[in-house]
Amino acid sequence: MNTITPGQRGILDAEYPNWKNSELSAVEFMKKLELKKNTLTKTGTTRFVISDNPETIGTPTDPKWSVQFSGGFATLWHDYLNDRNSVNYRVFVWHLNTTGKTLKYGITIGNGSNSTSTPGTIQVSNLKHSIVTTGYFIPHGICTAKSLLGNTLDDATPANPSITAGNVGLVKEWTVPNGQLIGGVVEFTLKNVTSPTAPMTFRLRSCVSDTATADLRLNQTPVIAVRETHPRGSWNFADIQSTINFETGALNSYKFYSFANGTNDNLMKQSGSYDSENSYGDNKGLYGVKNKINITFKNTSTASRIIKVFLTSRVKPFGGACQWNNNPTVGVPKLEMTSSTQDAVQVVSFTLAAGATATYPLTTSTAGSLSGPGVVAIQTLAP
Repeated sequence: MNTITPGQRGILDAEYPNWKNSELSAVEFMKKLELKKNTLTKTGTTRFVISDNPETIGTPTDPKWSVQFSGGFATLWHDYLNDRNSVNYRVFVWHLNTTGKTLKYGITIGNGSNSTSTPGTIQVSNLKHSIVTTGYFIPHGICTAKSLLGNTLDDATPANPSITAGNVGLVKEWTVPNGQLIGGVVEFTLKNVTSPTAPMTFRLRSCVSDTATADLRLNQTPVIAVRETHPRGSWNFADIQSTINFETGALNSYKFYSFANGTNDNLMKQSGSYDSENSYGDNKGLYGVKNKINITFKNTSTASRIIKVFLTSRVKPFGGACQWNNNPTVGVPKLEMTSSTQDAVQVVSFTLAAGATATYPLTTSTAGSLSGPGVVAIQTLAP
């Protein structure tokens, strides 16, 4: 279904190259398309880490994706905290092995607590994940988005549930055959079980070894250099939310809302990441993030109206998952765009009484290998 008007389509075709070449800002681009812009805010206290650079782990001589192993190890990204007694983590992982051999990937925690002045044993608990090795990138990305929104990540047992002061523990590890992607989301909790108030001091590493038999706990290497343009970073929040206010319009008309445009929703910026000098890019695609929109519907007419809500891409294809109100989470296939058509999915259809107002949440998550949703289209129809 084409949810953008012919006039908007013409503007999109004409102005997209200017936006792509940075000759036109995202805000100006939205104004030309007559898309209403909402304001997003950070939510929750879960700490978020994205490890997506280098997206491809190549051989040391690969001209584009070379990865240099040191002592058989490479640290793809890291995080460091020294001010919390407990912390919930969500880590989004997306790395393709093209080294020609089987690797081992894992997440480790180095407990930097001192055994005398700042004692602390770190407990690892509540481990759940969607991480697998696969050659089916988009289907797995959609499955990960669905399991994240639907709270159906697989439960798992930490490799090292307890990490004493001065030691490195393993949260979980996977072997990664050549030509396979290691990707998905993993969540877990870290807590200082020695003291109910003392902060932990630790370093998290997203790391890989160049053999399938290495002990990742021996890795102490610094973060490797970035490759290409995929993001990596760490932030003190994992989810975002916003509001949309909709009033019914003429029958059969649409109203369009730009809620993910790389500008107002770009909250995970490189500049705000831990170790921003070595992080890379902004997580504009919101990979691994729950993006919640609270939509308030108001029927300003004197008769009941059918309201239909559609979700579609903005410039690049969206795919992933969405959840309307408390309904089951559903997967969203890759929504393509051409010069004359635009794919969309209908999220819901409901009747709103004359003069009535109702508020419902719509939550989305982006699949790895695709882009985030850009537009909510809301249509007014006669009952």
